[in-house]
Amino acid sequence: MMKQAGSLVSRDVMRDLTIYVDPSIASAAGPCNWAAAVDSAIRYWNWAATTSSSILKFRTVPAQSQAKITVTSGTVSGSTGEQAQVPFPSSGNPGTPIIVDLVKFNAAQLGCNGDAPHLIGHELAHAIGLAHPGPTGSGDITAVSVPLRQIRTR
Repeated sequence: MMKQAGSLVSRDVMRDLTIYVDPSIASAAGPCNWAAAVDSAIRYWNWAATTSSSILKFRTVPAQSQAKITVTSGTVSGSTGEQAQVPFPSSGNPGTPIIVDLVKFNAAQLGCNGDAPHLIGHELAHAIGLAHPGPTGSGDITAVSVPLRQIRTR
């Protein structure tokens, strides 16, 4: 389970959360197809939103200028082994960018078909304002079960 962070994304923004997959990660060397991982995470979130009557809707866009969230590769700082990070929302807008540390992800020998979409889905939860139930910075990738009922009416 995740808990609400300090602020959530506004209702109007939640209706159309656009995501741009930066070429730095879309064409990254390595075993994973990150564009497909983002698509899988979006399909899961949109399905979950539909089954819970949520207004939440994600979609990809072809240009960064059209995006509210960017997914890119880079270095994730910190010593707890997190493979990705994203800031929490601010002023009603989602946190961005989602940075995936491909070196850490590949070193952890995580799988592309299950773990990569799970990681992106987890970071999308943070981007819209959901936090881990435990201490800040716990890096718990298993905490992706999101109570969509909490964001349905906000």
